[in-house]
Amino acid sequence: MGREEWLLSEAIQQELELAYTALTKVDDKERSGALPDPDDEWANSEYEVLAWHMEKSLRSIAVLAERLGVPSIEREIAALRKRELSETSRPYDGEIHSEVYSLATACFAPLKAMTDAHAVTAHTVLQNIIKNTAQIVQMTGVSPKNEAEVRNAVLNVCRFAFPDAIKEVGIPQLLTSSRADIGVSSLRTVIEFKFVTEKKDMSNALKGVYSDMKTYRSPDWDTFYGVFYMTKPFFNDDDVRREFTRVHADLSWTPFAISGFGGRLTNAEKASEMAAKTPTTAPT
Repeated sequence: MGREEWLLSEAIQQELELAYTALTKVDDKERSGALPDPDDEWANSEYEVLAWHMEKSLRSIAVLAERLGVPSIEREIAALRKRELSETSRPYDGEIHSEVYSLATACFAPLKAMTDAHAVTAHTVLQNIIKNTAQIVQMTGVSPKNEAEVRNAVLNVCRFAFPDAIKEVGIPQLLTSSRADIGVSSLRTVIEFKFVTEKKDMSNALKGVYSDMKTYRSPDWDTFYGVFYMTKPFFNDDDVRREFTRVHADLSWTPFAISGFGGRLTNAEKASEMAAKTPTTAPT
């Protein structure tokens, strides 16, 4: 089982949600008591939309069951696809019910559990990479001067395990667009780095992450790792997690306190580096 099965499972989950939305619209139509217009070609559109989403869901569940080697579910889905997919009833105190939808979700549940287990394993791999950030940076032979250099070192390793890992992933907002340090779309996960060279800098780094928690909200991403790369062991994981708990931080964020080496350039070093990059003109 690989990333493709996990992505297919995610797609099925979304399709079943659309089917449920279609079912509620059928419910609204039936409760309104409006008589169908024989001249209106869209009179039964709610039922057709329900059938459409159910067919897509069932077809995808069958594919996933085949890929995961569960023939019993394949057979159940094949039988369901022969039924009237838009059929509904009201057996429970008048509440609308779709037996096809209920059986489809029952068939999908064990398959999703199997693919979720893969996702947990993949997250463990990603977390292990993050926990070894200091060693990864050290292997580059570069003393990092900012968070971008730390990010680039980790990104290069991430791509071995997650080919879809990209840097500066865009997260669209209503009026603007933000960019997170690393995004792994197959895991719907974002990694954000903060570079801390002095103990007093940790306060600003935390404020930056708290701001990111609001900015990075998106239906495309649901897991976030905040990595505080410190050039000295100012704090540990427990310290940062207690702080997250104290401020009731977004539970989708997990912090990591990493002690490494490096440091920001002094003003004199910045001036020297700028001078080295500035082309000189030959005297006339």
